[in-house]
Amino acid sequence: MDEVYTPPQSSPVPSVSEVPPAADPPKSNTALFVILGLVIVALVTTGAVVWVMRPTKPATQPQLAQVAPPSPTLQPLFLKLTSPINGEQAVDGEIIVSGQTLPNTTVLIYTESDQASVESDATGLFETTITLVKGSNALTITAFADNGNESSQSIEVISDS
Repeated sequence: MDEVYTPPQSSPVPSVSEVPPAADPPKSNTALFVILGLVIVALVTTGAVVWVMRPTKPATQPQLAQVAPPSPTLQPLFLKLTSPINGEQAVDGEIIVSGQTLPNTTVLIYTESDQASVESDATGLFETTITLVKGSNALTITAFADNGNESSQSIEVISDS
């Protein structure tokens, strides 16, 4: 046994300058992640810009229906005398004058001895009492429209008192 054990000789430790550089990860994977990140950022930015720049609608609030009053139809002025009739005999020196014209129209009634003014109601009806003199009385009934038009009728009534 004359053999002597000799440990294996280790190779000398290489110096730092002799150490081969560590393998870099492949550049293609890093570039792929960078490009993917940029695409995601671009999409998010575009979405944010589109959302901010979208046309805004005003908040819809319930609104009451606006009802315009019916425009008055321009009816021609008319005068329809219902009482008295031409030649009617009055008792006690008075007679009721009534008729119809446009709504809210001024009506004047004239005789030789009296005059009266009345306004027709919302349906156009009017009525008033007029005093007469003994004998024949000429009555003139005139309706005056707001636009200046007028319509007249003349009749004769007889009073016995």
